[in-house]
Parts: sequence; C-alpha cells; structure tokens
Amino acid sequence: RRGGAPRRGDRTTGAGIISQLAGGRASGWKGEHPPLIAARGHGGAMEVLKHYKLSLTHGSSLKIMQLTDMHTWWPLDGSPIEWTCGAGNTVSLNTPSSPYSTHAEPELIQKIIARVKPDLVILTGDIIDARAYPSDSPPCCWKPCFRAVIAPLVAAGIPWTYCQGNHDHEDSCPYPRDSLLDIFSGEFPLCVSEGATSFNHTLTVGPGDAPSGGDSLRLWIFDTGGNNPDPAIMFDTVSDEAIASFERLSRGDSALDTSGVACGLAFHHIPMAEMAYLPPLVGHEGLFGAALHSGKAPWWVAPLAPLVRLLGLHRVVGASKRPSGLFAALEAAPGVAAAFCGHDHYNDFVVRRGDLFMCYGRVTSHSPPSDW
Repeated sequence: RRGGAPRRGDRTTGAGIISQLAGGRASGWKGEHPPLIAARGHGGAMEVLKHYKLSLTHGSSLKIMQLTDMHTWWPLDGSPIEWTCGAGNTVSLNTPSSPYSTHAEPELIQKIIARVKPDLVILTGDIIDARAYPSDSPPCCWKPCFRAVIAPLVAAGIPWTYCQGNHDHEDSCPYPRDSLLDIFSGEFPLCVSEGATSFNHTLTVGPGDAPSGGDSLRLWIFDTGGNNPDPAIMFDTVSDEAIASFERLSRGDSALDTSGVACGLAFHHIPMAEMAYLPPLVGHEGLFGAALHSGKAPWWVAPLAPLVRLLGLHRVVGASKRPSGLFAALEAAPGVAAAFCGHDHYNDFVVRRGDLFMCYGRVTSHSPPSDW
C-alpha cells in the first residue's frame, strides 16, 4: 500500500446484496421503508443554468457518451506499486504482467472518444477516488488528477459535465466536499455546467443559441450523496429539496419552457432501487454473481443460486435503502425519457419501468476492487 491507497469497491457487497435477497423486494421502493434520515452534505435545490451551444459532428444527431467509475488515483506517472487490497490479497499495479493500472483511464478515454466521436460527455461519479489521498495532502490535491481525466476531452474539443459520486469525496479525505464545485468554476475548460454552485442543476444543450424545433435536450444532473454511516442505509441519496425543486421545474405552472426540447435525460451516480428485479432489455446483471464468485455471500446462498436466479431475485442493485422519491418524480415529469447511473461495477444493463428507461454506464476503472 502506498500513500494511503484506497480500499477499492463499494459496500454493495455481501451483506448489502443478501439484505436485498432476504428482504425480497424491500429495496427502498416497495414494502416497509427504513426511517427517513437527513441527507448529509448534498442538499440544495435544483439550479437552472443557461443553454449550452454544441457543435454537432453527426449531422442533426446529438451523441452523448457516458463515462463512470474511473476511480482514478495516484501515481499518474505510472510507477509500479505493490498494493494490498481489503481482502488481504497483494496485487501489482503498473507492471507489464498486471492488468491493473493507476493511469490507464485517460488513455482509455482517448481511445473511446476517437471511436465514438461524441458531441458531449457526462461523467457520472467516482471519477477520482478520495481514499487515495493521505490526510496531510493539500486541499487542492484532487485537481491534477481530475485535470488528467478530462485532458483527452479538452484536447479533442469535446464539452463535458459531471455529477458527484460516493467516492469522489470521503469524510476522511483532506479536502471538503464543496471544493469539488470548483469543477464548475471555469478552471476546467469546456464544462457545460460552468457557473453552477450546486451539484443539483439543469440546463439545455443543442446546436443553436437556444432550443428550437426539438433540436435540444434538457439535462438534469442529480447529486446522490456519499456513503452513509448507518449500515441499514448504506448510501445517501438525492435530497428531498432537490426532488421538490425538480418537481416544480419539470411540471405544473412553474415548469421550465419545453418548447424546442426533444426530451429530458437525468444523470446520477447511485442507482435507483426501482432498477432492481427487472429483466434487462439489453446488457447483463453481474452484481449477484460477483458476490458469489468472491465468497462475500453467506455459505447457504450458493446452493440456492439457481432458485434465486429462477425467481429473478439475483437482479440486485446497489441503491440506498432510504427512499428518495426520485423515480416517481422522474416518471411523472413530462418528457423525461431516461436516467443514467453508475456505481455498481458489475452491472451493465438497461431496464424500463413504466415510461422511464434506466441505464447503467460501464465501469472504466483499471484499479482492483478491495474486497471482491
């Protein structure tokens, strides 16, 4: 371990998965809910930003690329490291024989954007890993790392924006959570959310100076918070204030003007509980299988795995156990077509509940999970 190297992976492991199985569908959207708790450090109403004009490279089509869960950390120079993970296994990073790297994410981004040629990139959380930084690091220690991540986008002239993950900041890290708002300050070029003072914000993007004739999209960026100290909750979620302001802005007399907007898309890090137990329209569910493979599940789960899969109870997600109301708000909002998240490294699928598509981004981390 070097420089307080992070414990890889999220707490959507063993106990979290089994609690979903043992509770049947008590995953925050049906049945009895745990008591509501105050959201920690990520409140605030939805902030309305100005329209951002994009240069489209695909005719009249607007192509968005989602990147998530890079967990980028030092050293970016690629020097070799021997790292002991949370499960007690020692792995090598940045060696010719190892698949693990602390600096491969920018290289991967460069390859993907050359192939996809996106008009806009959305970074959906855990882009950096706060657990990598020793407690005596300066408060701005995260900035060079984040700058290295977006460097390929800036070099290619591709605008981007970002929503907060549960590991971009940790309670024990040397910088305050609000310091990450500097991402929107203008210090980092080509951010479409420049000027935002809240992680919860909305804006339109399109080829013109303003939305016209359905040529634009409305983006809704939500902050799902961090890790919750209560194991019965596991993760924070979108604050009540953000949900209430989204409802005001998306429907009713105070709704934002939708003329010229083709549809709305929501982006957040931690998945909604309503994604669980649905058959994927495309992609695969891998979280349950990863728990079995790693030995994180209790001994009695493995013999029952075929039955669990037959009943569809293997389709678990790493959602907060605190019901946020985000799904109900998104589904009720006219014109919101889909929501995109990250967080669960082993899930990579699209599901649909009601009129809302809910989609995972594919993990891009080259760092080993600590306890899987």
